[in-house]
Amino acid sequence: MRQLFWIYSHIVMPVVGRLISGDRLAYTYLPASMRAFPQGERMQEILTRLGFSEVRFRRFTFGLCTMIIAEK
Repeated sequence: MRQLFWIYSHIVMPVVGRLISGDRLAYTYLPASMRAFPQGERMQEILTRLGFSEVRFRRFTFGLCTMIIAEK
């Protein structure tokens, strides 16, 4: 699944973005942005330190997507 997502995010998204926007760099930043965003337990720690309560997360698509829920 991760290999398919890598192909999608590094090849398909930039090609479709370029076709739609006419900008050859469109959507090329997304893979790096997704890698840099804190995931799971790390994001849970950050939000808890910032004063959020009831911080929880749920992974989907074999861990490729994460939903984070927090209350303030």
